[in-house]
Amino acid sequence: MTDPCVFDSLSFHEASVISVAGESTAFRVELELAPESTPHASVALDFHGVSSMMRDDVPVSAFRMERDDGEVLTLERAGNGFLMIVEWHDFNPVVRHTSVWRWGGLVTARCSDRI
Repeated sequence: MTDPCVFDSLSFHEASVISVAGESTAFRVELELAPESTPHASVALDFHGVSSMMRDDVPVSAFRMERDDGEVLTLERAGNGFLMIVEWHDFNPVVRHTSVWRWGGLVTARCSDRI
């Protein structure tokens, strides 16, 4: 593993969602970053301390992959939590939808290079 990346120094716009694993209070999102956005090819984001989760303003119990392919439009801190907007298109430019995810609580995120 290389040196850990710093969350606030990365651009997540147009990153691909590779995988999601974990529970509602602690989970990992692996992203393949856009080549021009960072020297890191891919990162794993570990979120901890999540006490509430919303998808399109509806409470949900866990963050999940909605299709096999998702593109991050926005991923940023929002108060004590995070906001993530993903366009899910399953490798098909015609069949797609966008979802807005919000994680609340005293959420922390640790960013590291994927192995």
